[in-house]
Amino acid sequence: MSVQNLEQLRAGNALKAASDHTFAGKGGGEIAKKIPMEIRTNGWLGSAAFALDKDEGRKAVYEKAILPHLRQRWENIPLNLEEAIQHLTSEDANFLRQITAETLAYLNYFRRFAHK
Repeated sequence: MSVQNLEQLRAGNALKAASDHTFAGKGGGEIAKKIPMEIRTNGWLGSAAFALDKDEGRKAVYEKAILPHLRQRWENIPLNLEEAIQHLTSEDANFLRQITAETLAYLNYFRRFAHK
């Protein structure tokens, strides 16, 4: 088995998630284009809380794309959004920064592949 770099892992996971799921909701695949700005504005936890509270489409992007990708790097990340939020509130700030940076890097690929 060959070793993949982070860019290959991100692109492969993004392509798989976008191919395996249609992200319904207001704007369909456009949701994937809105989440990065929400994360930059409100932080990972704020964006995730909004997805959990208001929008099934956004929640699907987290649970079917973002969280499975993060779990490949950090095995302790839950795949359920509510559990992930709860888990990340107990982590230190440096770990949350890593998660945020990785999510934004991953979404650069995912938003290009997501169905519109």
